[in-house]
This record gives sequence, C-alpha cells and structure tokens, in this order.
Amino acid sequence: MNGPQFPYRIINRSEFSGIMTYGFSRSRFVWQEIDHTLYIIPRSVIFRCFYGPNSAIANAFCKGPWQEASHEVIYYWPLESGLETRLNHEEKTWDIILQPKIDSQYAPLLAAQIFDPYAKSCAESIYTNIIRERGAKNNEPWFAAAKIPFDTSQESLRLRIKGFYLKTLGKGPRKFLVTGITEADFPRYFPKIRWEKANSGEQGANITPVDEPAPYQNGTRIRPAPAGIVGFSDEDFAVEEGALLVPADDFAWAQAPTMEKLVKQSSKQYNAPEAHRFFQPTLENVSSGSATHRKSGLAEAQVETAIRRDRSQQFMNLLESFDALQASDVIERWSIFGPTDRAMLASRHGLPCWNFLDEDARVTGKWPRRSWRLLDPAPKDKDGAIGVPRCALVIQISMENITGFWIEIEVRPNGAEGFLSPFVVTQENPMK
Repeated sequence: MNGPQFPYRIINRSEFSGIMTYGFSRSRFVWQEIDHTLYIIPRSVIFRCFYGPNSAIANAFCKGPWQEASHEVIYYWPLESGLETRLNHEEKTWDIILQPKIDSQYAPLLAAQIFDPYAKSCAESIYTNIIRERGAKNNEPWFAAAKIPFDTSQESLRLRIKGFYLKTLGKGPRKFLVTGITEADFPRYFPKIRWEKANSGEQGANITPVDEPAPYQNGTRIRPAPAGIVGFSDEDFAVEEGALLVPADDFAWAQAPTMEKLVKQSSKQYNAPEAHRFFQPTLENVSSGSATHRKSGLAEAQVETAIRRDRSQQFMNLLESFDALQASDVIERWSIFGPTDRAMLASRHGLPCWNFLDEDARVTGKWPRRSWRLLDPAPKDKDGAIGVPRCALVIQISMENITGFWIEIEVRPNGAEGFLSPFVVTQENPMK
C-alpha cells in the first residue's frame, strides 16, 4: 500500500465534507488502487485494528515508548512456575506471558509486536510519532500514523474491510473510504505462539501446598455495559468503581495464528480461606482512560474487539447468494436491515445484526452465562467472563411488487445445528 508525502489531499471537500468541517484535514492514510477503485484506509483505522483492539492495549501504546509501556500488558519477569516471556530458540516459538487483565485472544498481535523486528519497529513508531506531532505541548491532539505491522515484502496480505463509496467527481477511479478492518491474514512466516497469563491460577506439573491466601483475589467482576451508558476518555476511571465491558466491532483471522497454551512446571495450592471481593459497577458513566485510586465518579470501560479464529462464513455466503440472484434478475435489489438501537446490535464481519438478548439483559447488562441466546457460552472457569450473543442478519429484498425480509439466524461454526430462515413478506414495495 502507498502513502504520499504529507501534506497531501486525496479526499476533496465536496466528496466528504466531514473531514474538512471538523478539523481532520491533517489525518493520515494509506491507499491502494484495485480495479479502478481507490481504497483509502485512515491510519486511525489501522491503529484501532492492530494496536488498539482493547482499551488497555491502546492506552499502553499512547502512554510512552513501547519498550517501557508494553509492561502494562505483557509480563516480562520469570515466573515461579518456570515460564517467562522469551524467544524460545529450542522450541522455535514465541512465548508470551500476558498481564492478568489481557485476554489470550490478543497474544498473537502482542507477541509479534515484541518479537518480530518489522512489527516491533511499527509498534515503537506509534509513540515516536505522537511526540513528534505534539512537540512540547502534551495536551495537543495528534493524528494517527500507524502502519500495518506485517511485512508484505515477505508475504502478501489480504484484508476484509467495510466502509462506503465517496461521491465521484469527474474522471478517475471511484474512491472507497474504509471505516473498519474486519478480517486479515496472520503471517505464516511467524512461528507458533505459546501463551499464559500472570497469576492465572492454572495448576502445574508439580504442586506445592501453602497456608496462605491466593494472590490477586480482589478484582472486578466485569459485565456488559447497559444501554444508555455514557463514556469518557479524557478523565481517569476509579479502580474502586468496577468495570463494564463495551464491545467493539468483531475481527477474525482469515489465516489464523498457530497458538498453544504454556504448561507450568510448578504451581502453588493455596489452602487459606479465599477472600474474593469483586466490585460491582453502579455508575452510569464510564471512562476508557487510565486507572486512578481517587474518586472520579467513573467506572472503567473495557472497550474490546472480539478476535475470533473460527468465525463462520454463513452471513458472507448468504450475501454472495443475493448478489448472484440480483445479477440474474431473480430479485430487483437487496439491502441489509439493521437495528437503530445500539443495545440490539451485534457485529459480524462488520455487518449490523440483531442480537437475541431480552430487554432486561440489554438494559441491565446482566447477560446469561449459558443460553441458546448465546453463540458461545461464558467460560465456567473465568470469573466475570461473558459469552458471545447469538444474532440474526436481516436482509430486505425487493422483487416485482413484493418486499420481503429474510431472517438468517446465526449458527455455531461446528456445524452441529441449523435453522430454517423465516421470510416475512409485505404486499407494498417501499423500495420502488
């Protein structure tokens, strides 16, 4: 992909007024022309996908030089269990120990950003560019200059994107503004990634009984943010106020990384009484900023992109079928009919789908742990974990004088279930 020297304008005011209107004229991008279409990917979209898949990782990249700030999300010291973050030359693996709050789904990206020279240089450039952009003014805004952290000189990279076409002016290629990356290849030249979490509680091969309480018992029982929650990023959250999960778009590895959970050589069995104390968020305002122990009146917002390794192609195959039907003149046109209420929204491949959560679960954020309404149930052995809501993709179809709504219900990728797809028909055709 290419990126012209700054300053350079590729989107004109008349094509997309928002960039000029709201002061984003200095935003950076990469572009690639394919089949007479110019794909424009803002660097902020690249940052969100590869450097900020959750708020804790994004904050670490913005906090300071990556070599120092990566300690916020990666545990570098050797553990008593015999495990440590290292390049394992004997096994030819990348071994990484994650900090307790970082989920294993982010291990491949983080491992690449500390072990692969190219990805590491891209990661280190994030804060360098922030300092260059701000100068001596710490409160000045900065414009993302993130690079895709995979070396395309070694292997081609496929991306699945979402966005919209800009207004076409005169001659030249059509312009497509990318608003999200929903799928990417994980490089095959990367080795196997082995992971574990600091203080995970997993038992090792050799267990030593001790008469003391387990460490890290005080924590946060996270639950999804209820409808109507108000988020801030310019103020710190209070640790004592608990945490709420704010789901972002989903993302999938089209070519998945090879992963393996590290096995501890030894562990301790704590025999003292447990003293779990989980904070339950009661506030309506949250912050995705940094942690503080002062009273800020804000609970933590853990904004997370769900990275899935086995995402079903069910919905994408369906859209391809409707494209073929329209090309054959079997139907006149089709469009996705998505929810306007964010509490009802579930994202798949960047598509706006409807979740099956009931009204109480949406309003309170108290999701069931196991239910047909969940595509993936919450893990039993993980305190505060939540599942993945099942959803449906609704397609509005127009043919002759009929408008219909095709409802495609999501199934689990293992192929163990299937549902008939309802087709609701109306006589009037508002799409004509």
